[in-house]
Amino acid sequence: MDDKVSGAPGGARRDVEVLEAAGTPVVEPTIATLFRLGSYRLASGRRSSWKVECDALGPSDWETLALVADDRLRLRFRLAVCVPSGGAPLARAMRQYERRDGPVLICDDVLTTGESMQRELDRFGPDSIGLVAFARGPVPERVSAIWTLA
Repeated sequence: MDDKVSGAPGGARRDVEVLEAAGTPVVEPTIATLFRLGSYRLASGRRSSWKVECDALGPSDWETLALVADDRLRLRFRLAVCVPSGGAPLARAMRQYERRDGPVLICDDVLTTGESMQRELDRFGPDSIGLVAFARGPVPERVSAIWTLA
């Protein structure tokens, strides 16, 4: 731990030592990481040795991704919706950029095969467009990615 975290003499490490000496259990905080190595089964059903863990992102991260999307991609849309579950944080953040007209914007966190996104594009019709925070590879037609990883 960084000794500058605490205002007490000896910093945060000293705080932990004092708590442990008093018999108080101390749980070191875990830091969620956006990119993880391991053996994973992705939402697509594929296996991978790495994944993008979007649960590591907080509201300000999603707001920043939305700002980047608006600034760089200049998408015009009337309503932001999401691919079930994964796209909800991005859709919420994109709602501040909704306009009076334009297509429905379908949001998702990570695109691997594009199957989930394509189902939603088909469901909302030919005027719908998609946006993903992270694409693990090429994106389908009518879909934009804020970050492409491959």
